[in-house]
Formats: sequence, C-alpha cells, structure tokens
Amino acid sequence: NMDEIARAAEVSKLTVYNHFSDKETLFKAVIAAKCAEFAPSDSLPGLENDEPRAALTRIGNDFMRLMVRPEVVAMHRVIPAEAASNPKIALLFFEAGPQPMLKTFTALLEAWLTRGKLDIPEPRRAADHFYSMLKGMLQFKLMMNIDKPPPEAELKRHVADCVDMFMRAYAVRRNKA
Repeated sequence: NMDEIARAAEVSKLTVYNHFSDKETLFKAVIAAKCAEFAPSDSLPGLENDEPRAALTRIGNDFMRLMVRPEVVAMHRVIPAEAASNPKIALLFFEAGPQPMLKTFTALLEAWLTRGKLDIPEPRRAADHFYSMLKGMLQFKLMMNIDKPPPEAELKRHVADCVDMFMRAYAVRRNKA
C-alpha cells in the first residue's frame, strides 16, 4: 500500500501522492523506469541508419541483460500471480514495459523495411517473434527457478543465435543474374 511505499522511500505519503496520483501510476512509472534503465525504447529509432545485425545484437544483449536480472525475474513471477486476483495489474505491466518496447522496435523494423535493409512482411509480428525467441526457455527456466542466470558469454551466444535466425528469416534476398 501507499503507506508502505512512503515508508520504504523514507518520505511522507503526501510526497508519494504529489508525484504519483495512485498506486497504478506509481507501478507504471517503476516498470517504465526499469525498462528505460537497460534498453531505452526511445533510442531505438536512432538505430534506423545502423546495419540491422549490429543493432539487433545490441538490442538483444541489452534486453537479455534485463530479463536475467533477479528483480526482473521476480517481477515476472509476481505479475501473473497477482493478475489472478487483480487482472488490471497485468495490463498495467504490459502498458508500461512490453507494449512501448514493441511499438518502438516495430517502428525500427518498419524503417529498415522502408530503407530496403530487411524484408519483413509483418513488422509487428516480427518484433514479437524476436523478443519471444530471445526470452525462450532461458527466461522460462529462470522464472521456474530451474536454472541460474547464465554467464555473460553464454547470454551473448544466445543473442547471436537469435539474431542469426532473425536475419535468415528477414534478410533482403538479392537475385544474382
């Protein structure tokens, strides 16, 4: 509750309410800040002039570093449990983190499509596929407490494999005459 939040932040409840009108607004701000800390979605459009493989690798590495953080894994465990009794919490989470990330990544893919750097029939679906492929069993095992976060080298290898698959699916095919 807001009293506990104020106590943890060592401020008054009034101060919390001056910054955040309610718990939902606070929750969205926390999720958005955590996402921006590791993979600021507003920087993705700046990558439209970069080569897709290098940019996708950077995006993938940033994303996976975020997904294996203990607090992020914990949040991915708590959200579904809380959503059973409060379905709005899952929607708030989606609106604060995954939705803006997917939107800006889709815009980046659309820019690469327009510039002829990739051949993506459905950029929104491709964005979903990319992030789903990255998370895959790796994050599932973390959420289920089956495994521990892999070393950085293994994360990078995982991302490189995902980027390779993505590029094989969406690279521009040049016909040799």
